[in-house]
Amino acid sequence: MPRGKATMRIVVGMGTGRSGTLSLSRLIGSQADSVCFHELNPACMKWSETPQTVRSMISEFQAVLGGGPRDVTVDFTAPHKGSELGRLRALTSIRAIGDVAFYYLPYVPMLAGLDSDIRMPCIRREKKAVVDSYAKAMRMPTRHRSGISGWIKTQFKGPPAPRYRNHWVVHDGKRFVTNEKWDSCFPKFQAPDLKAAIGLYWDHYNRLAEGYAQTYPEKFRIFDIDDLNTETGQRAILSFCGFENTPSLGKFHFNAGQAAN
Repeated sequence: MPRGKATMRIVVGMGTGRSGTLSLSRLIGSQADSVCFHELNPACMKWSETPQTVRSMISEFQAVLGGGPRDVTVDFTAPHKGSELGRLRALTSIRAIGDVAFYYLPYVPMLAGLDSDIRMPCIRREKKAVVDSYAKAMRMPTRHRSGISGWIKTQFKGPPAPRYRNHWVVHDGKRFVTNEKWDSCFPKFQAPDLKAAIGLYWDHYNRLAEGYAQTYPEKFRIFDIDDLNTETGQRAILSFCGFENTPSLGKFHFNAGQAAN
């Protein structure tokens, strides 16, 4: 069966993170003459405070689709960008290009108002699964210091207490580990602990997403994470993004353990 064709379109995918966003980028990027990144440039992003970064990305994508230079601004401190860049430069023609990242949600009104055919699929995963997955991902590896004297070792029995990142609260680095790049990409909440903060984030994110789905139904649409693993669901996502006559693609939702956030 021949691979499906795509319109000249930009795709900006979204989701809370830990919700299938990496899988969505792979689904879009697997289509003929298409390239889709995952969290292309988080180093230059902030939650709702960096519209120029988003506009610059769209301008670069428009230039690529128009036959111009295949140059995009990439955060190389984040892993797994080389393969998409290689595909971008190797394809004979580009008919669709995009990026998928949680931090684009506040920019939906701006993106919807741009003079460009942008489609914004948003993947939703149930709250408990997202909270549990993020909480696990936020745990920092335990490091044992070498050269500690025997006397000191006897004073501290057992392994050191684990430390965690928490992107969703303002903190001074004492209770949680700071991360300059990713901390600024998330909204902040008042919460007693890590899981409560992630839960508030899930509530806020999906409340905004539902509002955007009603306001911009032709450009922004919510899909369930299970849609990534069914032929009907995949075709619905791809059709919304402008792809037609797509082949059956098989399983696309994987454990996104390598995701930066």
